[in-house]
Amino acid sequence: MESAPSDLLTALPAEEAPTPSPVPTPPQPDLPFLSHEPKLGDPSQARESFDHAKLRKFPKPYSSIRIIGDLSDGADVCIKYGQMDDGKEVAIKIFDHNKHNSTNYWTFERECRISAKLELIYAMYRRATAGGCPLFIRPSPEYRRVAMPNLKAISDEFADKYCRRASSESFTPAVVNIPECYGWVQLDEAIPSMYLHPSAGYESTAPRWEKPFAIIYELVPGSTRPNDVVLPVEELFYLLDLGPEVLV
Repeated sequence: MESAPSDLLTALPAEEAPTPSPVPTPPQPDLPFLSHEPKLGDPSQARESFDHAKLRKFPKPYSSIRIIGDLSDGADVCIKYGQMDDGKEVAIKIFDHNKHNSTNYWTFERECRISAKLELIYAMYRRATAGGCPLFIRPSPEYRRVAMPNLKAISDEFADKYCRRASSESFTPAVVNIPECYGWVQLDEAIPSMYLHPSAGYESTAPRWEKPFAIIYELVPGSTRPNDVVLPVEELFYLLDLGPEVLV
């Protein structure tokens, strides 16, 4: 048999490696009190940030935390303690994601809003402390509408304005260390109720928490006296005249 002329031979195309399928990006929760910006550095102290405070996201994956043990648990929240990959000890507050469907009061939403505003207040407080600058506030407000301007007084746009107000009083803050909030995170798997509430014992019919949210906090050492942490923070809030009704 005669061979085919070389010019009639066509080279077989090289076998191409299969294109890897793109890794699907998990859906991000769209909640008005959550920011997907990683919680690194101080937040903006613009007035808009105070009007619509959002808690920023924990900048690392939840898997970077090693759970060590339990601190406490309740009906729709449990608290674990653990250690981040950099050695920092943290408290992990895990919330039942399903609770917000049945009630207007959702513990996770309330705590996110409070934590976000506390971060804004404390960031401005640290700036004032480092610069030796006084903070100007309206003294002793009795109603929410009177207390709210104190949040304006520590925002960028209104700080100078309140410095010029004769009706405002000033104080130079002392050094206060508020335990840090490292941000929110959503767990990527459902968690059995037994894991969340070990003190309740095992219930085979107990519902699982479907991908619950958590907030990561700095763990206050057990050797720290409560008054060393709580009283300086209460004094700061007393001076700023900011109660829980202003923060939520």
